[in-house]
Amino acid sequence: MKTNSSKPSNSPKPSNSPDTSPEPAEAQSSKQHWSSSKERGSVLGIKFMLITYRLFGRKVFSLFLYPIIGYFYLMDKVSRNASKQFLTQLDQHLIAQGEAPKQLSSFKHIYAFGQSILDKLAGWGGDIDYSQLQFHNEDVLQQILTTGKGGLILGSHLGNLELCRALSSKYVDLKINALVFTQHAENFNKVMGQVNPSSNLNLIQVNELGPDTAMLLEQKLNDGEWVVIVGDRTSVTQHKRVVWQSFLSKDAPFPVGPFVLAAILKHPVYLMFGFAREQDATYDIFFEEFEANPSLPRKGRDQALQDLIARYASRLEHYALRYPLQWFNFFDFWTLDNDTK
Repeated sequence: MKTNSSKPSNSPKPSNSPDTSPEPAEAQSSKQHWSSSKERGSVLGIKFMLITYRLFGRKVFSLFLYPIIGYFYLMDKVSRNASKQFLTQLDQHLIAQGEAPKQLSSFKHIYAFGQSILDKLAGWGGDIDYSQLQFHNEDVLQQILTTGKGGLILGSHLGNLELCRALSSKYVDLKINALVFTQHAENFNKVMGQVNPSSNLNLIQVNELGPDTAMLLEQKLNDGEWVVIVGDRTSVTQHKRVVWQSFLSKDAPFPVGPFVLAAILKHPVYLMFGFAREQDATYDIFFEEFEANPSLPRKGRDQALQDLIARYASRLEHYALRYPLQWFNFFDFWTLDNDTK
């Protein structure tokens, strides 16, 4: 593993950075950075999906979704290939572990992404409330909230982080700030803002994690608020700053920024994942303690950074194996931009 863009043997390389907006379908080369992808859905189209859901319910919406996803599945070669790549790597990992491959369909994978868009809109609009959540390890969160202290939540594009919006129906004083990169999903985020302009989930637009961002987040944490950042996409502006770490038996580049930021902020770090259940209209929320005292000592800094990212990648892999169809990084995750090393 390395803390730069040099590729270790037998490993390619992907792309990621802060973002809680949905991953749009890509129409460009799979070796380009994820943030250069073009949004394919129009404001009108997204609103149509939302209106269909509100007028006719989830079942009718799901039927309308099939031809829409069918169109994108046929027309968007990059996202289709990225899905097949992920599912193939998943099966290769399972076989290497002596387990049976899942042999999942990439169409079903992309269809699950379409369903997740509705979950994001529904969560943002308050249509998903606490009663629909199966909250695992909620006692950990409750203990933290009694202290009045804030914390850093490390998330990902596996599952649906917008589901944490539903927590506000029970924890009314919980203030959450999410670092996002929204340039590649402006239409979707425009609709999100119209759905619930008074949401207590505050989106902080960033292009890089600089000193100004750190100072802003530190103030919010000191005020007892929470900050959400994802750790599975390389930085928009410094995407070569990565640590190569095994993910599903193949080395992938993970961004150093979120982990360096955690060490700078010196607040406890937690993991949170949200997943839709296929069998009913409920959702699994997993909340885990990750690092009580994040630090990167000058001596052994690289090793400490690698250890943090290795632990994160391990948990990401754990849940990816459990909920593979809710992996929403539709690009070559094991390749770093146009680097051909």
